[in-house]
Amino acid sequence: MLTFLLIIASELRKKSRNISEVLYPTLFFLICIVIFPIALGTEKFEENGVISAAVWVSAVLALCLSLENIFMRDYADGTIEMTILSGFNLPVYCLARAVSYWLSSGISIIFASIPVGFVLGLESNEAFVLFISLTLVTATISLLGTPISALTAGLRGGSLLLIILLLPLLLPPVIFGASATANIAIGLNPTPELFFLSGFFVLALSLSPTATALAIRIRNQ
Repeated sequence: MLTFLLIIASELRKKSRNISEVLYPTLFFLICIVIFPIALGTEKFEENGVISAAVWVSAVLALCLSLENIFMRDYADGTIEMTILSGFNLPVYCLARAVSYWLSSGISIIFASIPVGFVLGLESNEAFVLFISLTLVTATISLLGTPISALTAGLRGGSLLLIILLLPLLLPPVIFGASATANIAIGLNPTPELFFLSGFFVLALSLSPTATALAIRIRNQ
């Protein structure tokens, strides 16, 4: 457990030295939010569910923006090879990398989305459901994207390949997350959607470390 926490702390320190890597997803999220009312028009943008949908699309796109970078530096500087040769528990290392990515990118997007939602006119109950569902979905995306990043990082066309492979896995949590916030906006109970998101997160948490370790071993054969 101590080694797991040390890996996370080390990755966060590395990212703090390159603050632009942490800020880019949040800036991209804010730019997307600004574009939506310009494209749709103010009246249509203020309709029920449109604001939360805009926040969802912007948040997911922003989080996926830097997924390829999770293992890019590790392949370049030989960290992956050293980790394998050291005999360290590779799934634990992979889980630590997924957690550090979520803490550096996902958390900032989540906390940026709440004040943005209030500014755009979300009610407090809508903002609360948005916060819960975004937390679950961004954590799930970080877990799902980690093995794909391990498999595609550094390859020619790796970014496009990552999106193609991630998209089928991305759709269920995004659909149910957006449905949860849309339901609360029209007075329906979002609990079933939140239960689904929780279950999907647990499934991703169970499978992602092993899948990522397998992807790394495939890349290093």
